Amino acid sequence: MPGLAACELNLRPAGAGDRAFFRALYHEVRAAEFAALPPEQRAMVLDMQFEIQGRAYEMQSPGAVSLVVEEAGVVEEAGVVEEGRAPLGRLILHRSGPVFQVVDIAVSAVARGRGLGAAVLGRVLDMARAAGSAGVVVLSVRPGNPAQRLYARLGFTECEGGTAGISIAMIWRQDVSA
Repeated sequence: MPGLAACELNLRPAGAGDRAFFRALYHEVRAAEFAALPPEQRAMVLDMQFEIQGRAYEMQSPGAVSLVVEEAGVVEEAGVVEEGRAPLGRLILHRSGPVFQVVDIAVSAVARGRGLGAAVLGRVLDMARAAGSAGVVVLSVRPGNPAQRLYARLGFTECEGGTAGISIAMIWRQDVSA
């Protein structure tokens, strides 16, 4: 698969037809945590957790927008090759005034390490910049997640007292001193 620079990034609102992709992405991202379970049991646990996560997001961030992260390119499905958009991730974004909360971001293994996550977050940071000097972006990350280095590189810092339970709260603030 080519690098991101050679492809066009697209964020589109998720529809009912994207649910299977989101479920498969969830399984892909979380499977290692349950590797000790037999495959059937692992699939059942991941399915249940996927459902619980979705309900929790709806309760905690009502009004959040679920987006499919795609890049243009060649798509192969059922042996048919055509130009199209391949879904490679998801972004759940909640906005309240100038505050943008990245509720969830996940990138498929085939797209990791190619700048897709940075490009998606770059779009979110652009939205916050457009919101003016009060624009901020908040997110949380599990300790030890390699994405934490990306977030720091993009200018996110840990919130004071930012470790709550199993995640670290991080914030990006627009630099208005320049």
